[in-house]
Amino acid sequence: MTSGLADARCYTSAFRSGLRPDPLQTVDEWADAHVQLPPHVAESGQWRTSRTPFLREIMQCLSPSHLCQKVVFIKCVQIGGTQSGVNWMGYVIDRAPGSMLVFEPTKDLAKKLSSEKVEPMLELTPALKGKVREARTRDSGNTIFSKKFLGGFINFIGCNSAVGMRSTSARYVMVDEVDGCPLDVNGEGHPVDLAEKRTATFSRRKVFLLSTPLEADTSRIEPEYEAGSRGRYHVPCPFCGHAQHLQWGQLVFSFEGEPDPDRAAYRCSRCSVLIPEHYKTGMLEQGHWVHEDPSNPVRSFHINALYQPYGWQLSWAELARQWILANEKAKTGDMRQLKTFINTILAETWEEKGEKAEEDALYQRREEYEAICPDGVLVLTASVDVQDNRLEAEIVGWGADEEAWSIEYRVFPGSPAQPLVWKDLTDWLHRKWMHACGLALRVECVVVDTGGHHTKEAYWFVRRYRGRCYAIKGSNQPGAPLVPPRPTKPKGATVHLYHVGTVAAKDTLFERMKLTEPGPGYMHFPVKAEYDATYFKMLTNEEKRNKYDRGVQIGHYYKKLGRNEPLDLWVYNLAAVALLNPHWEKLAEKMVPPPQIELPAPPDDEPPRQTWVPRTAPVPVPVAAGASVSQSPRRPGGWMSRR
Repeated sequence: MTSGLADARCYTSAFRSGLRPDPLQTVDEWADAHVQLPPHVAESGQWRTSRTPFLREIMQCLSPSHLCQKVVFIKCVQIGGTQSGVNWMGYVIDRAPGSMLVFEPTKDLAKKLSSEKVEPMLELTPALKGKVREARTRDSGNTIFSKKFLGGFINFIGCNSAVGMRSTSARYVMVDEVDGCPLDVNGEGHPVDLAEKRTATFSRRKVFLLSTPLEADTSRIEPEYEAGSRGRYHVPCPFCGHAQHLQWGQLVFSFEGEPDPDRAAYRCSRCSVLIPEHYKTGMLEQGHWVHEDPSNPVRSFHINALYQPYGWQLSWAELARQWILANEKAKTGDMRQLKTFINTILAETWEEKGEKAEEDALYQRREEYEAICPDGVLVLTASVDVQDNRLEAEIVGWGADEEAWSIEYRVFPGSPAQPLVWKDLTDWLHRKWMHACGLALRVECVVVDTGGHHTKEAYWFVRRYRGRCYAIKGSNQPGAPLVPPRPTKPKGATVHLYHVGTVAAKDTLFERMKLTEPGPGYMHFPVKAEYDATYFKMLTNEEKRNKYDRGVQIGHYYKKLGRNEPLDLWVYNLAAVALLNPHWEKLAEKMVPPPQIELPAPPDDEPPRQTWVPRTAPVPVPVAAGASVSQSPRRPGGWMSRR
């Protein structure tokens, strides 16, 4: 009887807990009251939001009582951004239970966050004692990657797995280091998009995106910030009271033309008085967020290392020293430290100025061909790029000294797993292409990229194709030749495989794109519908940048956002003509127009021929009525009477 009564009370308590509304207490208030920081951090013990007051509004936006559903935080390093998310996790466990997903760029980083920040908080914070089961057994509900508690759970997931990202729905989602995540997860989209879809069924959801920005071309956190309210933390000048957000250009550390980082001070944008750093604590306490678009439901925030609390590692003097050192390195061509400073200290994206071709210049130099294959074309090659839902191919005509003409660019829609799309490609490749001299040319060499999608089907096509056809695969290894002297044969494959040096090919192509006069290496493009602005945008969608591999500077080609199939097709066609290795002089000798048959003119003394005049039909003689008409006797018929 007692046991049944206890069970009834338990169910009643759980039912009432489910009906209880979300608390009015905010995340920052809860953290100030309960969160304990572990000994291994810079300032251990009781959490104090007053130490980093710029985090207060961010944590308030994460509270259930705030109406916004999405918070974006673009930040520098060591500013407390991730700890704000950890405080939010503790708040969810204690005050607003629900399902929560926490994403990191990789599974290892997710494990690190759970073990180094969340686990110590659960152990040291009295309000969370007993809320999460102890990790004693395998199925206890408390593992490195999953924390279960009454009314909800927190799962830690790596963004490099699409299966992990789409497996569970949740009311709360946090994506840490957004710019460090892969741009596409197994062809299903960006991790941020996949993560936000997990909250689609919850009307009172919360999504928290935070990151240090990286590359300008691929950054996801920067456009997310720009699409939000765009908040900056304004602090007052201690001398004139003018509120302003701290900018790197206002930090002064050179005096009388000589750098002196130890005297670094901030110049007020109004009164121009130099503000020593020891004023920063009071400035931060009196600061507030100013949003460019305050009515925007997405609250976005930006902060740099100039705001790091006084007494922490990154003082203004230390920042000045790092800036001076980074610029000295940049003068020698080593941009790594400057890039790190821009990303991690100033919290701004890095836009590297690499070598790239100008798409507009290539588009403007299109020309009208006098024939499908203009004069100068000696041989045709074709390249095929295999995608998930289509084949893309291009035929290029080559002349002496590898002067090149784009002939036709085609897209064959359809799954390469089906034979029909390959049949369409074969019919197209077997066509004849009329030359300006009157001859009909055929494609002499075909190369098919087998390194990406549908490798088995690509091998099958190469083996069955009636003509010279090679299987190729791109190799971005520095120093790799355009085509190797001998192919390899992959295990289980029925064809030989050539590894194409894509870096060498792109070096050649990008130099040729700069040529402005027809001649050796010049690339011609026709005025045709498929050679539109989009084609040239894809053709120039990569640029060459320098990177360091084990301390050695090497060039690599960096793909910007968007597609680049035309560039890949030109790389493969360059490999095709190298594999074909044509003899240009002999080919030129064969490009002779077919002979014209002309009738000889008549001699001058020959009499003119009479003009043929058709015989006129006899005029019928009228016959009087009733008169008999004589007829010729009829010749006996039959085959025996014929002589």
